[in-house]
Amino acid sequence: MNKTKESILPKGFLAGKPVTGKQLVGREDIIRQVSQLTLNGQSVVLVAPRRFGKTSVILEILRRLKRKSVYSK
Repeated sequence: MNKTKESILPKGFLAGKPVTGKQLVGREDIIRQVSQLTLNGQSVVLVAPRRFGKTSVILEILRRLKRKSVYSK
């Protein structure tokens, strides 16, 4: 049986462009952990299958760090 992306993804999860704000659900722990590691000077690698939200998580971390004036690009 060949499943589509829509049938594999849990309800409420979007596949496509990176998500932000209220669409970024269930990621607060990883965002907090990676942000803290980064602020402590630790290199971090996120490893997950395609379309699991790695880019969305990283963009949210950068947005928060920029808001704290830690990251300026």
